Amino acid sequence: MSKQRLFQLILLSLLLPLILMACRREEEATETPAPTPTTEVVAQPTNTPRPTAVPTQPPITAIDPAQIDWAPQVIYSSPAPGEEVVLDGAITIRFDQPMDQASVEAAFAIEPADSTRAVQGQLSWPRPDTLVFTPSGQFEREQRYRVRIGDAAKGRNGKPLLAPVGLDLKTVGFLEVGQVIPGDGLGEVQTDAAVTVLFNRPVVPLVSTG
Repeated sequence: MSKQRLFQLILLSLLLPLILMACRREEEATETPAPTPTTEVVAQPTNTPRPTAVPTQPPITAIDPAQIDWAPQVIYSSPAPGEEVVLDGAITIRFDQPMDQASVEAAFAIEPADSTRAVQGQLSWPRPDTLVFTPSGQFEREQRYRVRIGDAAKGRNGKPLLAPVGLDLKTVGFLEVGQVIPGDGLGEVQTDAAVTVLFNRPVVPLVSTG
């Protein structure tokens, strides 16, 4: 055997393992990777209660007059006790239920506190439960009046008032000066100081027509 032939055999024996190793690595790279095992997570029940639907309240409706079985009473007046009444103002009285108008008007009276002379006026009913008294003229200035509704007044259900109604009212007084700044007799007042006069009620300033 020649030296050249021997050299080729040696070279082939060295290259053949390298070629086989490279082919094996290529086959391993192209193989489909095995799926990675996963752990199934099962949801555990919690102790948190599920929200429940909140029941809705029924709409508020007016009371059926046929269901009213109690005695009537006054729930509102204008002016309120202690408030001043304007000289030509009306007086409003509201009950807690529709009233028998004829019986209320017959039991109604308004008179000065120092007299039994009744004040003349008109009675009207803007609502079945609301009475309005409007004087024919004007009330007297700075005078106390008493509004009375006797217990003969009754509601539409036929039940009379629990107790007679009495309201003490006072009409507006005269315009008076309540305070003056600077005060009377005060000394060392600056020459450019403003003079302020406070009245006991709102006033209309006097202005020229020009």
